[in-house]
Amino acid sequence: MANSKTSQLFNLITDKLKEYIKDIRGIRKKGSFAQNFAFVFTGNAFFIIIQFVAAPILSRIYTPEAYGLFGIFNAIITNVVMVSTLMYPNALILPTSNRKFMHMIHLILFLVFLTSFASLIFVIFLGEFTLRILNAEGMNFFIYLIPIGILVFGINQVTSQWIVRLKAFKENMQIGSTAFAFIKGMTILYGIATNGAVNGITLFAIAGKLLGSIVQFFLIIKQFFFEKWELPRFHNMREIALEYLRFPKLVLPGNYLNLLSGQLPIYFLSFYFGSSVLGLFAFATSLLDMPMRLLGNAVSPVFYQKANELQNTKPSELPHVTYRLYNRLLFLGIIPFSFVTIFGDLIFNVIFGSQWTQAGLFAGYMSVYYLFRLISGPLTSIFNVLRKESLLFRFQLVLILTRFMALLVGVYVFKNEETTILLFGIFSSLAYILLNGMVFHVLNINPIKIIAKSFMYVAISLFLLFFLRFLLFLII
Repeated sequence: MANSKTSQLFNLITDKLKEYIKDIRGIRKKGSFAQNFAFVFTGNAFFIIIQFVAAPILSRIYTPEAYGLFGIFNAIITNVVMVSTLMYPNALILPTSNRKFMHMIHLILFLVFLTSFASLIFVIFLGEFTLRILNAEGMNFFIYLIPIGILVFGINQVTSQWIVRLKAFKENMQIGSTAFAFIKGMTILYGIATNGAVNGITLFAIAGKLLGSIVQFFLIIKQFFFEKWELPRFHNMREIALEYLRFPKLVLPGNYLNLLSGQLPIYFLSFYFGSSVLGLFAFATSLLDMPMRLLGNAVSPVFYQKANELQNTKPSELPHVTYRLYNRLLFLGIIPFSFVTIFGDLIFNVIFGSQWTQAGLFAGYMSVYYLFRLISGPLTSIFNVLRKESLLFRFQLVLILTRFMALLVGVYVFKNEETTILLFGIFSSLAYILLNGMVFHVLNINPIKIIAKSFMYVAISLFLLFFLRFLLFLII
């Protein structure tokens, strides 16, 4: 019996090794999923290395208030851009003809420019009043950057999706990583020169998006632009808007609820605890987002393209590819996120300074949530591919209501920022585990066994690391 189990384990390990070797060999094949993923992953890895190296320097130059004000600014921009573009950028990969693709480009750019102009009018007349409500009067000086930010962030969405459609992953990685390093260096130099001016992080966030769009635009010109560009016409924009109406009708509500529910702590913390506490939260989430950008953002566009291709050519393979991706993301993320859960306060204190210790606690409270968010990021494109966007909308509706109640209890019952964020992290974790289960359900895979295994792996990882911390406490 023991020999039989040993043999089964050996065969399982052997099969997994064969799969990984096959994936590595696939990197050599031009235009393959493995090669495209490798290019995007390499670029994102460079971004993460630069950001990780820069973070201890920035944390000693800029105060939590500067991060808090940037959190408010970023929340405003991302909300407005998502609503103004009506989620049409997510559809840019879908048109089969270049003509329809260009009509969609015209539509999105028209919406972005129109919203940017409208936001300028709003800022002039109601900007300072809005900042007083959000307890962010420190943004008075550069509130007029909001219309520029909307324009730049909106155009960046277009160029980023355009790059995915052209599969120019390698060129985008090579040039974009250099531009990112330059922006981080300038953020540090500006902070030193201005003694950590609160607007520094925000200014160079906009500059980074602008430079990224310029880089991508030159890549687009090289491969696509001149030979296929045509003048925009209103009736063409109207036709393409109607053809892909399901994106503003079905995709936008769910995605906006997801965005808003993720930003609820920003509004609660800013209003009830001030911009400094918000800055600690924003700093923690910016570091937790690193694996999201390294793996999630590398996998998502490539998996979306692959899933769409499989659904059109070999739909029977889609469940297997999705399940395999789930397992790999789970095992890649489980150790680092569990480590932050148990040791977050110590890590932040040593690396970033004592003023960021509480940010480490916040990161620990949210790490399990970020693990399952990392996994669900690429997988939720299945809802778009299978045209099951209504399911995602229902999930987001439940998620935002649950998070709102969790934050409300934290603020009014416990009246403590740490408990508030802990409740937010717990309920978010449970919600994203449910979301991953929904993905497997629509693919006709039983999700219960998968979720149970995931719980077990996370629990074992947390227990072992907690025991390690307990031993270290006894020794030290």
